[in-house]
Amino acid sequence: MNNFINPASMLRFACIVIMLFGFKATFTDAQTVKTISVYQYVKDSFTKAGIPNAKVTLLDETRTVIDTMRTRGSNGYWDKELERTPRKYIVRVEHPDYETGEMSVELRNLHRNRYLELSTLLMKRRFVLDEVVVTASIVKIAYKGDTIEVNANAFNIPEGSMLSGLVGSIPGCELKPGGEILMNGRRVDYLLLNGKEFFRGDNSVMLDNLPYYVVQKLQFYEKEDEEKHASTLQKDYVMDVTLKRDYQTGLVGNAELAGGTSDRWLARTFNLRFTNNSRLCVFGNANNVNQTNKPSNGGNWTATTQTDELTTRRIGIDVEVDDKDGRFNEHAEGTVRWDKSEDEMRSATESYLASGTAFGRKHDFTAGRNKQIDLRNKFQVGALTLNSEWNHHRNDGTAMRRSAQFAASPSSFGTTTVILDSLLQASTSSAISRIATNSMSNQMETNGTEWTLGQKVNWQKYTKWGDDYALDFDGSVGNTNRDNTNLYRLSFYQSPIRQERRDQYREHNERRYRYAIGGAYRFHLLSGFHFGSSYHYQQSYNSTRSNLFKASWDISELPSVTDFKRQQDFANSYTSRHYARKHEAIPYMAYLKGQGLDQLTVSLEVKISHLNEREYYQRGEIDADVSRNYLLIEPNLHFYRTKGKWSWTANYTLRRDVPDIIKTIGYSDTSDPLRKELGNSGLKPSDKHAIRLSITRSLNDYSQNISLMQSVNVMNRLIAESVAYDAGTGIYTYKPENVNGNWNSQTQLNVRKAIDRQKRLFVNSTTRFSYFRNADLAMLEGYTNSILNKVNNCLTEQDLNMEYQKGKLFIALTGNIAWDKVSRDGDDEYDVSAWNYSYGLSCRYSLPWEIKLSTNLKMYSRRGYEDHLLNSNDIVWNATISKSFFNGRFIAQIEGYDLLHQLSNVSYIVNAQGRTETWYRSLPHYGMLHLAYHWNKNPKKK
Repeated sequence: MNNFINPASMLRFACIVIMLFGFKATFTDAQTVKTISVYQYVKDSFTKAGIPNAKVTLLDETRTVIDTMRTRGSNGYWDKELERTPRKYIVRVEHPDYETGEMSVELRNLHRNRYLELSTLLMKRRFVLDEVVVTASIVKIAYKGDTIEVNANAFNIPEGSMLSGLVGSIPGCELKPGGEILMNGRRVDYLLLNGKEFFRGDNSVMLDNLPYYVVQKLQFYEKEDEEKHASTLQKDYVMDVTLKRDYQTGLVGNAELAGGTSDRWLARTFNLRFTNNSRLCVFGNANNVNQTNKPSNGGNWTATTQTDELTTRRIGIDVEVDDKDGRFNEHAEGTVRWDKSEDEMRSATESYLASGTAFGRKHDFTAGRNKQIDLRNKFQVGALTLNSEWNHHRNDGTAMRRSAQFAASPSSFGTTTVILDSLLQASTSSAISRIATNSMSNQMETNGTEWTLGQKVNWQKYTKWGDDYALDFDGSVGNTNRDNTNLYRLSFYQSPIRQERRDQYREHNERRYRYAIGGAYRFHLLSGFHFGSSYHYQQSYNSTRSNLFKASWDISELPSVTDFKRQQDFANSYTSRHYARKHEAIPYMAYLKGQGLDQLTVSLEVKISHLNEREYYQRGEIDADVSRNYLLIEPNLHFYRTKGKWSWTANYTLRRDVPDIIKTIGYSDTSDPLRKELGNSGLKPSDKHAIRLSITRSLNDYSQNISLMQSVNVMNRLIAESVAYDAGTGIYTYKPENVNGNWNSQTQLNVRKAIDRQKRLFVNSTTRFSYFRNADLAMLEGYTNSILNKVNNCLTEQDLNMEYQKGKLFIALTGNIAWDKVSRDGDDEYDVSAWNYSYGLSCRYSLPWEIKLSTNLKMYSRRGYEDHLLNSNDIVWNATISKSFFNGRFIAQIEGYDLLHQLSNVSYIVNAQGRTETWYRSLPHYGMLHLAYHWNKNPKKK
């Protein structure tokens, strides 16, 4: 058995501590808590919809008033801390639209329950008064305990924008490609619509299609996942989108058509029907403007947001039905998506070797077509939840790739494209050929399909004495088929000088299944102590057959599959059957006290896993039967405290990753003519320690704050690829090995402060210092051992934003500067000092006659890069002007994207093995006319 960090001792220690903790908490439990939290829902007697803002009066048996409060939230609930003694109360609820409701309640059989839900109070509708609108000072962002609340009405967003436009304008919020959202650096797991799931796992559906004008507020908070509730203390971080009252019942729709220069076009429609107990959404979206992968309202963009030209078409439907009496819930959703992409990339690389540096140039052009179908269904009845899912994905693509390796820097010969063109056309005696090691061109074609069918079953029950327990099952089956064709053309410029052709065809098939079954029990004590454990058994199987066929004919077209199959490359063909069985227990203990602005949470959970794997692997002359066992212990310690305007967070986690079992087999893969891959039987699991600390202080009110965050990550036995480089052929040989010495640290200070008393002028500042210590392996052919190569990367950044908003005017000044200092231990020649800085202006203003103007102008500058094309100044100017007609139902908008034709795309990566400077083709500049129509229909008031 492969054991590390004394697992038996740690297991005994964890279990003893948790048991003692539980016994101590149980013994002192009844002596410490004198109150119980009582809550009740107030609903319409016919629709069973919650009634918010109703006046609740709590009385004793003599009808003496104890307290008054208001119902809250869309569910219409109230709560109150009461003495923990058997007693009778009277609840009276009043609302101008309903007849007064009254109910007698009695507290009894409280046991160890911390919370008690009273029977729902139903009210009969009487009449409706005209709505009264109260205007108050507008606060953009409020921090309410551990919840961040964003007031959508406080943002001046361009007419016709979707939810993505609002999210991208929130200070501290970062919107990334594909719909990923980071709020103050923390990743949002999924989105909710009025507190309910909406296309979970695909944020882009709501971001790209929900009109911002229907949104009342956004809330960022932690939410307990029903499926994970009894097995872990970890909570999901969600963004809850609450619609305005006018759009929470009835029909709301949006349709938009747009066309412009550079053959840009867009068409989309979004239709949402809400009732108190159901939701129906149908949407369609087609465009070739990369949708959210464009600069935000502030003009911000990064190299990762412009990686290709994408034409996408998508349709989807979402249906949810709630039983009026809460007995069941049915939620089904489905999407179909067609994508067509074109991507171009050029890169310049330096590879740090034991006795020098190898230089590389690369130019890729790829094109692909993808089709994806996703169907999901969730059904809840009582304590039972059923989740079903089916996914199907097909992709077809072609690529043309050119690359070259050099013994000396080729920068003096020009740009990457000029260098490759010159080398591939030059004679072997030319100046550029004399420093070249090899060159390669590869024409590729790929076709593949993949499908997965999954089913989850969860049964969760709360006991009358205050505990809860759960049983669950999670299973899936799947299949993957993929075919690849490669036509290689190779040239070697060092002795012996030669040219080669290698044509390949690969058939790849995978079949797999996985299931997990288990349960959990959690004790909840009155003192605020919680402890328990979960156990799951998991089994998986994966069968893979991958056959490679080769040919060496002088032809100009792709060979047929029949021709290829005459010559199988057995040394690079393989079959694999992988079995894995895992027992996983998660004991935990926690202490929770208080709520809102005065709360404390301390928790410790320890994931204890026993993993058994077996691999049957056949490749050429290799016929291996390998098995292994691991005992893995992964603790997670969490602390959270709020007190008034202060909040503190601390978290420590240990994650242990076992190496791929196939990587531990001594095989040799030479299917890529310029890259050889080896296995390593001595690989060990990697340990990744993560520490997160933060402190936040609200200033004056909860829309102003200052926060300090610190994170440290330490990686032990990280799996790296040792590199053997043949200076004569330019062929790299890679072998996985464990290395130590990798760690990183980041310190970040955030400040948001109002300058004036009216809170019209705000300053947002983010100061960030990051240090990366990268340890990797490198060696030249002829060396017996890899050389540990260490690189230090210091990144210092400052973001400064000043925004002013008064009435219909919004102005923002932005600036950013980043200094990237890279050094290599013992070698000053490879030091890098690169600067990236930007500054600009963003403005939005509502003109007379319902005309709105939005524009942003920003300069992006780079200095210190080796490729002179990367040292540039790019001015990005975007603008929109819109006018609404017919009370805002019809909107005409003119959009200008990259008006000065300056947008470019560069990324820069440094690690212990070298540095890479990469250019991507950007979305071309264009002008576009948008025509949009909004509608909504509300049910008639009774």
